[in-house]
Amino acid sequence: MLAPKRELIDKLKEHGAVVIPSVGLPRHAEKVASWGADAVMIQGGEGGGHTGATPTTLLLPTVLDAVDIPVIAAGGFFDGRGLAAALSYGAAGIGMGTRFLLTNDSAVPDPIKTRYLEFGLDGTVVTAKADGMPHRLLRTEFHRWARGRVPGRPPGGNNAPHSPVQGPVRTVLGGAGT
Repeated sequence: MLAPKRELIDKLKEHGAVVIPSVGLPRHAEKVASWGADAVMIQGGEGGGHTGATPTTLLLPTVLDAVDIPVIAAGGFFDGRGLAAALSYGAAGIGMGTRFLLTNDSAVPDPIKTRYLEFGLDGTVVTAKADGMPHRLLRTEFHRWARGRVPGRPPGGNNAPHSPVQGPVRTVLGGAGT
């Protein structure tokens, strides 16, 4: 579970912080609720891949039935239609991640935004090959290298370091952002 431990929640609450852990299973939501979390953010499998593969539309109602604190839904939301759907389930709101990378206010360079938009619905994959933790990545040459389908060093030229975690953004996005 990526949610904080009980001791951390206690310490944050002692200092007046609002605590909203992110979870991917109902039992984790129940646990952090019992520890005093103010709300919980569920992240379905459509999200960044960090909390599991359960689809948001299955996870959300299950967690809503399991806890008596506000539930924020995340994973696959990108516009008002998703917000309306989450609210109709009973969520207090939604969390969006990647969608905010693509806004005009984002500091992400335009070539990277363009690269993201070039990928279709099947243009991503969840893998733990980058650093041992699950992450959603674009299906690029880096992804193929991380899965062992391309031998040698990570793609990106002679300047790419040996560790894909330290690799430049242009490596992960297949050349964008340079």
